[in-house]
Amino acid sequence: TIDRKQKNAQRRPNARAPDQRRRQNISTTTTAHIARTLSHVNMASIHFLRPLRKATQAATNRRLLPGGRPLHNTVAQGTLIRRLSNESSSPSSSLVLIDKETDSGIITVTLNSPPVNTLSLEMLQTLSETVKAAESDDSIHGLVLHSAVPNIFSAGLDLKEFHKPDENRLPLYWHAFQQLYIDLYGSRLASVASIRGHTIAGGCILAMLCDYRMFASPPQATTTATNGSYNIGLNESRLGIVCAPWLAQLYIDTIGRRDAELALARGTLFNANDALQVGLVDQLVEMTHDDAILEAAQSYLRSWVAEIPSAARADSKLWFRKPRIDDLIRHRQSDADDFCAFMTQEHVQNNLQVYIDSLAKSRQKKGSS
Repeated sequence: TIDRKQKNAQRRPNARAPDQRRRQNISTTTTAHIARTLSHVNMASIHFLRPLRKATQAATNRRLLPGGRPLHNTVAQGTLIRRLSNESSSPSSSLVLIDKETDSGIITVTLNSPPVNTLSLEMLQTLSETVKAAESDDSIHGLVLHSAVPNIFSAGLDLKEFHKPDENRLPLYWHAFQQLYIDLYGSRLASVASIRGHTIAGGCILAMLCDYRMFASPPQATTTATNGSYNIGLNESRLGIVCAPWLAQLYIDTIGRRDAELALARGTLFNANDALQVGLVDQLVEMTHDDAILEAAQSYLRSWVAEIPSAARADSKLWFRKPRIDDLIRHRQSDADDFCAFMTQEHVQNNLQVYIDSLAKSRQKKGSS
């Protein structure tokens, strides 16, 4: 027995040697860089961050519909890359208008789908491809998300996709929404939402995917509530729709568990002051002129990308967001299946019909007045 122990003790160093050699051969450059970036976390934290970009890219390449059918985008990424290579490109027919500042390394992506910037399938795909195209350009470090439509940031997801849905198109639509979450929420780019108008449901989610939210307020609304304030929030419950778990978690992470629970249950839309108080927006900008909020957002982003090293900023963000993104990637197919099953239920369709009818009556009243 003693001889066997001695032999085992002699073998252990050799058994460990390959693993030691592997560890020695690991590039110290990346580890040292991340360690400098996140000096306050331990080595476990560093290993936790490394796989994110590969995971999100794999999720992009793995986009499938229920049943394993491939999901194909209608937007050519190469076209967007060529468009981003220009300093400014704003064709009137585009769903988004893109302006690039070569000196600062930021782009402004402007939603351009009147009357309310509905997040149609094509809009979701265009936004997702725009983010990926911008990330492929090493000279771009930040993104401002803005709206060309007066008084509207976005009214949210396209109800036409949900009401009496096409069974083949509905899962494709939801996958596109999931993909935009993965692409924008996990982007290396610094992002600022320049919100000049009502930001409802999916529009609020789009704003929450950005790193910083600026919200326009009428003059003096920063100190006194006025009826002229824009609204922001998730009002799905008023339509008889339940927020998907990963979207509810985004709300919780943004405004806190108790406020999110009440807001989702009541379908609350916050005015400017209340949105600032609960943390749904980060800053109010008094609209002294039409472009005040866009100028403020661009100025903020220029300073941010100039002052903070890109890797430090991106890795710090991913430290908080990686678990959420990973969770969606793991459950992406089941989430899409659950969503499609929920939306096609009779009582959900009935609730949608009631809401759509109420919108039609409201438009008729406005038209006759």
